[in-house]
Amino acid sequence: MINAAGVLTAPPDIYEAVHLTAPEALYSALPEVTRALLISAIGIDGATADFARYHLAAEALAKRTPLPLTAHRAYRIW
Repeated sequence: MINAAGVLTAPPDIYEAVHLTAPEALYSALPEVTRALLISAIGIDGATADFARYHLAAEALAKRTPLPLTAHRAYRIW
């Protein structure tokens, strides 16, 4: 499973839904043998923008999942 969902600008409820609520539901619904990849973003450590804060929260959520999951901070995805 690949999670590359993200929004750059949005109201807080949309950030919450895209970066946290939906991924948490997805991780919970998948069998624990499912391999997962989270595509995140570089430059978010220490950033104060909502985008960065929610991406960091999404990474923290991914670390807590029982799935074998890899997080990758991509510069660009084409």
